[in-house]
Amino acid sequence: MSLFLGAQASSLLRILLLFFFLTALTPLLSACSNSPAPPESIASPAVPSAAAANPVHQIVLPHDEPDFPPGAGRDVFMSRCMVCHSLRYITMQPDFPGKTWGKEVDKMVKTYGAHITPDEARQITAYLAAIKGSDKEKQPQP
Repeated sequence: MSLFLGAQASSLLRILLLFFFLTALTPLLSACSNSPAPPESIASPAVPSAAAANPVHQIVLPHDEPDFPPGAGRDVFMSRCMVCHSLRYITMQPDFPGKTWGKEVDKMVKTYGAHITPDEARQITAYLAAIKGSDKEKQPQP
């Protein structure tokens, strides 16, 4: 018999908890759904008629790509590398030895699937080593 009373007490406790939960939740939900309009002092300002017709607002930010010096491999570098990432990404890299730039270009092809032929990879590596190489021996030749 004591097991039966335990089950009844458990059910009663669950019902009471549910009742208190719903009692506490009801005023919160009704307050959210029936909120009054904000006073006119904090209402949104008047919108010009052209903006009212188009509810989508746009912001145009300046586009400022870094300048890279002319040289052999620049055009291939500009066209192939910016397909996947901003060229500004290159300017944020430290000066690497040419061998490291070669590994970076190889990683872009093998790991990220960059569409770069082996000849283009050599041109890009040579250009990067010339402009951002830590073992700079010469500047890129036009």
